Amino acid sequence: MYPLMHRKGDMAERIQAFPWETTPLGPFSAWPPCLHTAVDFALGTKFPIAIYFGRDFIALYNDEYRGILGPRHTTALGMPCRDIWPEVWPSFVSPIFHGVLENGETVHLDRAMLHLNRSGYLEECYMSISYSSIRDENDEVLGIYDPVYEDSSGVFADRRNKTAQLLMEHVTSAGANTLDAVFDGAMNAFKSNDKDIPFAILYKYDTVDSTSNTLKLHSTIGLSEQQVQVAAPHELSMEANAAVLSVWPVYEAARSRKPVVLRDLLERFPTQTLHGGAWSEHAVVEAVVLPICILTEATEVAGMLILGVNAMKRYNDEFAAFAQVISLHITSAVNTLYSLEKERQRASALAELDKAKTTFFSNVSHELRTPLTLILGPLEDCQRDDDPKFPLSPQVRHSLAMMTRNTQRLQKLVNSLLDFTRIESNRMQKHLREYDIIKVTSNVLAMFEGVVVKAGLQIRMRVPSSSPIMAWVDRDMYEKILINLLSNAFKFTLQGEICVDLENDDNDDVNQSFILRVSDTGLGMAPDQLTKIFDRFYCVPDSGGRSYEGTGIGLSLTKELVRLHDGLIWATSSQEGHQGSTFHVIMPRGAPKSSTDQDGTSLLRRVESVDRTPNNLAHYVNEAQSWITADDNDDDDDDAAPSSDPSVISVNPLAGVSANILLVDDNADMREYVGAILRQNAHFTVHTVGDGL
Repeated sequence: MYPLMHRKGDMAERIQAFPWETTPLGPFSAWPPCLHTAVDFALGTKFPIAIYFGRDFIALYNDEYRGILGPRHTTALGMPCRDIWPEVWPSFVSPIFHGVLENGETVHLDRAMLHLNRSGYLEECYMSISYSSIRDENDEVLGIYDPVYEDSSGVFADRRNKTAQLLMEHVTSAGANTLDAVFDGAMNAFKSNDKDIPFAILYKYDTVDSTSNTLKLHSTIGLSEQQVQVAAPHELSMEANAAVLSVWPVYEAARSRKPVVLRDLLERFPTQTLHGGAWSEHAVVEAVVLPICILTEATEVAGMLILGVNAMKRYNDEFAAFAQVISLHITSAVNTLYSLEKERQRASALAELDKAKTTFFSNVSHELRTPLTLILGPLEDCQRDDDPKFPLSPQVRHSLAMMTRNTQRLQKLVNSLLDFTRIESNRMQKHLREYDIIKVTSNVLAMFEGVVVKAGLQIRMRVPSSSPIMAWVDRDMYEKILINLLSNAFKFTLQGEICVDLENDDNDDVNQSFILRVSDTGLGMAPDQLTKIFDRFYCVPDSGGRSYEGTGIGLSLTKELVRLHDGLIWATSSQEGHQGSTFHVIMPRGAPKSSTDQDGTSLLRRVESVDRTPNNLAHYVNEAQSWITADDNDDDDDDAAPSSDPSVISVNPLAGVSANILLVDDNADMREYVGAILRQNAHFTVHTVGDGL
């Protein structure tokens, strides 16, 4: 029995059936034992092995080696090695084989690059090979034992992964902040791998004239000047009717948003074959067109990338995956730029809108200020210059007072808006003077005390000692800070007291600050409200205070005024047990380092006296007065005299109809005004209250 008869498989059957007598090896039965043993061992191994025996190196191999041979497998058995691998025999295989025959030493090669014609073209291959001797019983070398492992896929994967990593670094670097910079980075990365990417052509969408639907050439690599003239025109149209005329199918790629593989470059460019990259002696016959898309709802095209395919490793699934990674990296970088640009445009638009809003508020506030002044002045004159010969009736005087209060309230709102616009445009300048903060605070509290007491509350000021607290402040700003905090405390305190504490900050020896606290026994705030109370235009919902009116400007403006003094403000609060809220303000006492205006004017002036009435604070007191309800005030609105002016109501459609009317409004002037109109009907009984609780 011959040793091979027990082996199963395609090559075992073919070897036993082959007419070996027609070859230099002679009939199967005449083979030397060493050849039988080598073949038997090879057929029993699950590893690609070939045997080249005799002086002609006749080939025998196992089933696994068929993959190394490729299509040559059908004719390779029993042929000399020089006829199987003619492309590598003279320069590579023959010297090694004859060396092994002469000295018997094994030769091992790791990832040796071989150009093999296995698929109709010279193919870039990488083999790990061991060439060892087959010896007879006399120790004579008669043949070559050739285990082979092909690692072409591993080499290509390593090379392409490095390119992909370099590409990602280039297109995401800090310098890649424009589309051109991203495209430049990509093309530079491609230069590092001229084996897999023999040439690249990159087009950018013409954003200057978006109606043209045209791609502009950005750059090329790997092509000669003559090749660029043929294969890379300056412009490519993405119009459907231009598709048949275009050298590259960009319309198809743009429409499908998918890669388009071309295998006909020789036919596309018959007058100028494309050569490039490491294998420039071989014509590039394949390319892939990759659309670079901006992933919006409409999926816009930002550019087109055309990659030449390795002339010695044609397009396959591995190259398709490589091209997809390239497309993803560039597309991701482009979309990041697009998002940042959109965000910048949105931010710019919001800034312009904010600027327009500030300008609008400033202009409107100025326009309102003038007529308000012209209204308020004559109103005050009418009340001050009452002619004894023609005295004003109590009702007229009362109406004039109501008009004055509400005009002052509107003027206060206009002034607050003007302050905001000055702060936003950096035109709010503080004029610092040195004051005794205790005296300034006492003056403000004296103005506010009457309203607080009238509402049935107490107001107290507490200082740790009789020593003055001297600080450099803008007095008008400080008074606005204090009166805003007092107004807020009064609005939300229905019983108990309001306390104002002043002290030096003993924990701040460096900056020498003082602390102002305004606390109350009011309704308090929830934790989520505390984070919002200084936000512009925020009003506490369902507050249950003295009034539901409010613009949400007061505390926000207060925070900005504190900030202008390089200070801090925050609030603490509890809704349990009438603990109320406390607003904490820390402001520096010393003169600031920067003590001049933008034009060089000094902002500092030492002032000792504070004995003057606080400026522009009467509006705040009058508004607080309007929050006092009939329950707080002994002067019940029900006793208000009805108006005798017949022009107030000229037609009474409910004459003769009796009714009890409950009028609810948190604005005292509005309650009084509407109540007076309703009371003109003698059949109406009108009751007014400040809230529905």
